[in-house]
Amino acid sequence: SGSSAAAVAGSVASASAAQTTANTGVANAATAQGTANTANATATTLTNSSSSMAAAVQITPTGMNILNGSGATLAEYGATVTIGQNADDKSRMVLGDSSLDLIIDSGGTDTNFASFGAITRIGDVTNEHISMSSTGVTVKDGGTQLANFAATTTIGSTSTEHVEITSTSLKLKDDTTDLVSISGTTVTIGSDSNNRVQIT
Repeated sequence: SGSSAAAVAGSVASASAAQTTANTGVANAATAQGTANTANATATTLTNSSSSMAAAVQITPTGMNILNGSGATLAEYGATVTIGQNADDKSRMVLGDSSLDLIIDSGGTDTNFASFGAITRIGDVTNEHISMSSTGVTVKDGGTQLANFAATTTIGSTSTEHVEITSTSLKLKDDTTDLVSISGTTVTIGSDSNNRVQIT
């Protein structure tokens, strides 16, 4: 009859709708599972990566330390701040009251390769390095000054032959003796007042 056919058609439509809903639910579940798997993989990666990083914070009477998984100190925060391990073949930055220093350890020997403060230095102080302050920039080899750039600029060791430049003259000197002097339009060659040439 007509009513039976309508009922069957309604049942088929309902079943089809239910199947569509079920299919959608399965697809959503698969998507959720994929998201969960990705999150789990990311968490595992972060856990593995952080194993070599900070693992603990240690509060001390003088400040705070950051430790790695082995208990080694990675950073110290107190009156002096140290970032990096104070250990063989490691480098660290030390921030104190008056300077920030870069220290590199090689085989148990510390070398200060840079210091930033009122006097700033780049390079090992016992070898070639540059020193800067409010009075000028100095190029040095250990304790020997090779050049100084300031109001009076010198190039070469000032205890032997060197060049001296000021706002008024350029001189070739041997220690304190003027061998050649150029000032304005006057050129003087020689250091002996009786045996020298002056060109004006």
